[in-house]
Amino acid sequence: MVITKVTAARDAATVLAGLSSARTPWLTLALAGQADHGRLAATVADPDVTVIDITDPQAVPVTISPFEPAPGYPVQAHADRLAGLFEAAFGLGEPVTGALRAGLRRAYADCGWDMRTGAARPGAVISSAIPAFRQLKPATEDVARDLGYDTGMRAAVRGFLEARLDALWAGPAGLFLGAATRLAWPGCFVGTCS
Repeated sequence: MVITKVTAARDAATVLAGLSSARTPWLTLALAGQADHGRLAATVADPDVTVIDITDPQAVPVTISPFEPAPGYPVQAHADRLAGLFEAAFGLGEPVTGALRAGLRRAYADCGWDMRTGAARPGAVISSAIPAFRQLKPATEDVARDLGYDTGMRAAVRGFLEARLDALWAGPAGLFLGAATRLAWPGCFVGTCS
């Protein structure tokens, strides 16, 4: 079970205490830095909790790449779900959603993925790479142009990429969503992480 951005101390205490007492592994992200971290520490008095503070510049960089599909999960389905996540999180509408979905597919293809099979393209010499935001942004801008979006529509796409996603990847969340040391999920979920 994953709970993200639990901010109300009473709600967090209730949910996390219930999960801990049921011995259910859980993960919560302290996105507000020390303020959230302090609330979570006070809420969960469990010595077996692993704390991952994504805002601590001195901490070991642990990342979760939203672009990385789970082993064996179809790449096309992963790209579609990731697009849906962006759409829901940012309340996107057309023309941005169309360009973003096509941009994700192009970013995966540009990194060597065959979107139909989920494997490396036939004849590829190296393995497929996991796309990152630096590949998504130009792929999405190119797609908007290739789809024939007019100047205003391309400006809406570029505005979303620069105002919303650039800001996300430039801040502390960007370190967490980047490509440094990856978190070993199976090991983490033996216990609980916050």
